[in-house]
Amino acid sequence: MSEKKDGGPAFPVIESFGTESVCTHPGMELRDWFAGQALAGMMARPNLCGEDVHDCYRIADAMLAAREAKDDQG
Repeated sequence: MSEKKDGGPAFPVIESFGTESVCTHPGMELRDWFAGQALAGMMARPNLCGEDVHDCYRIADAMLAAREAKDDQG
């Protein structure tokens, strides 16, 4: 089974209870955050980008791949 490449949580809520910290809400996936940012850019300059909103997720996936490659390089 392959690992889901979503970048993990973008905005998790971590609450402390004494000496323990608990993630009470995982937040949205980083992939969705990146796609939303790409969509905002596309909407700001629609004449420069394609009209297919699925491109936002292709951009997000490329951003996640670039982060992973950077992590692999150290």
